[in-house]
Parts: sequence; C-alpha cells; structure tokens
Amino acid sequence: MRHQLVHQQQQQQQQQQQQQQEHMLVQQQIWAGGLHHGKKHEASGFCYVNDCVLAALEFLRYKHRVLYVDVDIHHGDGVEEAFYTSPRVLCCSFHKYGHFFPGTGALEDIGMEEGLGYSVNVPLHEGIDDDMYSSLFVRVMDQIMDIYRPEAVVLQCGADSVAGDRLGCFNLSLDGHSEAVRYFCKAGVPAIFLGGGGYTLGNVPRCWAKETGYILGVDLDPKIPDTCVYRGYYGPNYELKIRTTNMENRNDEKYIDSIVQKISTTLREHVYPIGGQISANFTDVEKETGVVLQSSREESDDKNGDEEEAAQHFCVASNRDRA
Repeated sequence: MRHQLVHQQQQQQQQQQQQQQEHMLVQQQIWAGGLHHGKKHEASGFCYVNDCVLAALEFLRYKHRVLYVDVDIHHGDGVEEAFYTSPRVLCCSFHKYGHFFPGTGALEDIGMEEGLGYSVNVPLHEGIDDDMYSSLFVRVMDQIMDIYRPEAVVLQCGADSVAGDRLGCFNLSLDGHSEAVRYFCKAGVPAIFLGGGGYTLGNVPRCWAKETGYILGVDLDPKIPDTCVYRGYYGPNYELKIRTTNMENRNDEKYIDSIVQKISTTLREHVYPIGGQISANFTDVEKETGVVLQSSREESDDKNGDEEEAAQHFCVASNRDRA
C-alpha cells in the first residue's frame, strides 16, 4: 500500500514537472527567421543571414524541386536573387509594389537563363482584403503546384501584411493572412514555416500564434488567457483577432485577373512539370544555383585542404546585379 502511494506521488510530481516544462515552452516559443532580404555580400532590410535561402539549400540536398513562397508585405528580393538563374527553386512572392521597399518584384521579373519562368512575382497595391487575397493566392498556387510539382516548401509568413501594421498597407485579418499556412498544411508536401516582418507589437504574436495552431491542428481559444505573461499588450479586447479597417482596396478584379493571366502564361511557357528537364544530381545544383553543396565536394575539400572553398558551402552566388 505504501509502495503504491509513493508511486502515485511520483507520477503526480512527474506530471507537474511536465506541465511546468510545457508552460515554459509555450511562454518562450517564438517564431524567428524569414530574413528574406539578406544577400550573399550584403545585409539589407534588417536581414544579415538569409535563412530562407539556407532552408531551401538544405532541402535541395534531398529533393529535386523546392518551392519558396513569401507572404511578407515586402518583396523577397534576397531569395529571388539567390535562385534567379535556377529551376531548382521556384520563388513566388506576394507583396506591395511601387515606391515601396525594396523596390523589386515586378510582374515581369520572371528569372533568367535556366531559371527563366521560375520567379513568380505578385505585385499588389494598398488595401487588398481577405476575399481577394485568399482567392488570388489559391489561383496562383494551384497552377504552380500543378505544373512545378514541388517536393518541399519553404513558406515565409511575414506578419507585416496584416491590417494595422505600422509599415504595412494591406487590409488582411488573421484568417486572410493564414490562407498560405492553411493551404500548405493540406498540400501533403514537406514544409518549413518561417517568420518574417511585423512591426505592430500586439499583432505579430497574434498572427503567428493562430498560424501555429493551424500547423499543429489545434483550435485555439479566441480569448487571450489570463495566464499570458504579456496579456497587457493585447488590450482592450484581449482576443486572438486583428480587426480590419475601412481603407480603400486599390486592387480591382481586372488588375488581379491580369496578374493571374500573366503568371499562367509564364508558367505554361517556361516551367517544366514533374519528370521534365530538371535533374537531381548535385553537379547540376552547383551549376544552376552557384551553390557548392558539402556532400558533393566534401571529399575533394578534405584532400585538397582548400579552406577557402570549404567556406563556400551553402553560400549562394550572386546571380544578377541589382540597380
């Protein structure tokens, strides 16, 4: 009897310790990364190491084709530049365009050389709302998934595209912004979800908490719990919700249709479906992306003792010059 009581006490202590650890993990859990402006030889836009590129390169060690999708309000110029001449990574960016940092990402920028057609830019105006954004995202992404058939996805979930962001100018609720996360949770393709921009303190954790729930398949309580250490930041309603505004949507259906039509034409003309002319061997990766993969040159580096070459592992070549 005494032994059974001791065993029960030990189980209770273990459960309490586990709950405390889980609580600490929840409180400390943060999204990070999505530093999509970083270049090989240049820091830019608060980004000094481009983890988006590094994630894609790691996938390329095991996969033929990687899809990079960017829903930050700023164009993912650093990632596009890294793979601008390669068909191994198709980059698709939904962003504000026109007199807006970084000033790149025109609809006509579609890649070059072997990468022609493998850069997809969706330049948008101010005020796009949930319905238009969600519909546009699905229309573009369905075509890419059908034609390119990616084997892995890197999704940059910048929260500065939600309504009310200090630097942003879109009018998306959390549901609208989460369209990309929901889409790839259902796609059945290995995916990594990264953070990104976001400059309104209370909105960013709301956004990424909700999207973490989608990723984990958990329905979160719409009320911010009383136990939240930083609950004071989420007043006055203390809800897992971002209210949209009455700002004008300067994107009309005609403009959206023209974007989809242009992208559709580019994909049909230049992007090969699965089983097309895309090779998986590392020699082609190096040739097309300028990337030196460790697994393909590790042995030769050890033999030659070439430290400078070894330092180039997982570095991205500059594929084009920016104005």
